[in-house]
Amino acid sequence: MRVLYIAPRYHTNQTAIVHGWQLHRDEVCFIVRATGPIEDHRLLKPVMVPYASSFGRIENLYQKIYSKDPFAHDIGLRYGYPNHKQIKDAITTFQPDLVILREKSVYSLCCYRICIRYCKQCHIVLYNQSPMYDSSATGRKDPGHWMIDHLLPVKRYTPVRGSKRDGNIDKMAFFVPFITELHCSPAEKKYFSGNRINLLMIGRFEKRKNHVLMVNAFRKVHDQQRNAYLTIVGEACNCFEKECLAEVSKLIKAEGLEDSVRILPNLDAVEMDKVYRDTDLFILPSTGEPAAISPLEAMSYSIPAISSTGNGTADYIDDGVSGSLFMDNDVNDLTRAILAIVSDRELLIRMGTSAYINIQNNYLFDNYYRALKDQGLLNE
Repeated sequence: MRVLYIAPRYHTNQTAIVHGWQLHRDEVCFIVRATGPIEDHRLLKPVMVPYASSFGRIENLYQKIYSKDPFAHDIGLRYGYPNHKQIKDAITTFQPDLVILREKSVYSLCCYRICIRYCKQCHIVLYNQSPMYDSSATGRKDPGHWMIDHLLPVKRYTPVRGSKRDGNIDKMAFFVPFITELHCSPAEKKYFSGNRINLLMIGRFEKRKNHVLMVNAFRKVHDQQRNAYLTIVGEACNCFEKECLAEVSKLIKAEGLEDSVRILPNLDAVEMDKVYRDTDLFILPSTGEPAAISPLEAMSYSIPAISSTGNGTADYIDDGVSGSLFMDNDVNDLTRAILAIVSDRELLIRMGTSAYINIQNNYLFDNYYRALKDQGLLNE
């Protein structure tokens, strides 16, 4: 079977999926618009089909006008379109059996029309991270949303369940979980390296990742647990991310935490493996996080995970069993959640074991494959 993904970039959350297809003896192609500076291409090299040069000129002008907006580049995610011949050649050369389009965008719309015309036997599905239960799912009636909704695949899948309390269920959506691979079993795991309790936060250096909240909570934790040590990992490549990194570094120094907090920017996958193996407790303090995969990665190393309720995949953590949840943007509740685990080393180890079992039972490639198969999207 030939599986084609079309997305803005080859994200970390796709690595286990690609490897799963390959182990299943399926052929995978990944068409992207750009590549990131710390992507892992060991399993697969994405096919680059950037925006058409005509849109590139529009994008450059827009970014010059809004040069102080860190999200000015996002104009391409919605309105960017590919060179027709390039994208047509890339799709038709591969001749996919299954096409997975990332997000509702003009780029996806162009690819969808090509797939319909030239790959008539393939299944096509949309993937985004809007919850299955979403108050906005049935409320967007403006012409732009109407057009995109009616010119893209009706079916979509999401790794975010959402809550019935948050709105109506999208009847055209189905759940396909984020997945990872098993990395370090409880029997292999060595906790408390250096006789310290090693905490880890991962997040690109931007405000919604809540690095400042994390440092402020850690200061409170460190007052009670002097052997606690925090590692912060994150991407800091553009000027906005570097500015955020400088702000966090300044705060760490101001709080006198230089000996207890380290920042490791722009690590690759091999370096991240070592960091995870030396970690005892993972923390995701982000707010407004559509769907984070890092807690799953941590749990696959037998590490309990803490997440804010502002993370769309917070429910992947079994609260009180494989980790803990805290109220979004609440530094005191985050402090409480951390102390409850690090104050009891036996509890931490039990939670790490439960975290690994959680991944083993629910978040491997077989779970992903079965969810697509149940929707009739796979040719076997």
